[in-house]
Amino acid sequence: MTLTLHSEVVMPCGCCGIPSKFTFRSQSDQIVCERCQKHGADRDKRNQLHVGWWQQREADFRSRIAELEQSVVEQHHRLEEIKTQIVARYFADTPELRRWLQDALVDDAEKQRNSAFRHRDRAMRILWILTRDHQPNETGKACVCGQKGCEVFRTVGEDGYEGLAIWEQRQVARARDGKSNALPPRHRDYVSQLDSIPSYDFRWNRLAS
Repeated sequence: MTLTLHSEVVMPCGCCGIPSKFTFRSQSDQIVCERCQKHGADRDKRNQLHVGWWQQREADFRSRIAELEQSVVEQHHRLEEIKTQIVARYFADTPELRRWLQDALVDDAEKQRNSAFRHRDRAMRILWILTRDHQPNETGKACVCGQKGCEVFRTVGEDGYEGLAIWEQRQVARARDGKSNALPPRHRDYVSQLDSIPSYDFRWNRLAS
């Protein structure tokens, strides 16, 4: 991959996968963000930090999605107000006018909402990869990795694993129905031609190791 030199670019960190700002000085520069440069090579510490960062991104995405959904509702209400005003002043109340107004005012808000959904799926996809070796055991009280007090297991928590399971089930259902989905290549139900999220192969391969 050829890097863009001497200009600020935004791209996924080669370690945590989170999009960050970089200014490369040479083609040999590492694609590693400042936060990842500080956590060192300790695998458990790295995984714990990565999971925490992605969970925060997921929470931010959920908040943004809620805001966008509320914005769509408000724009629908506003649409009806504008339609009524325009119809009363200039036009007859025709189906064509109603469709034109709806498309013009709602399309942008729905595009923003769909973009937030794609970002959320990317975050959940990374979290799924990071937790493959850190799943609840049969009791649900400890991690299958066998490490006492596993930091990744503790950080994700019961709610996190439950949310991942629900997300995974939805993506599997979409894949089996022939719809676009965000399943990672390591997933048994992954079908590459259906995948709508950029894979950044160099990043997945590193995280999967």
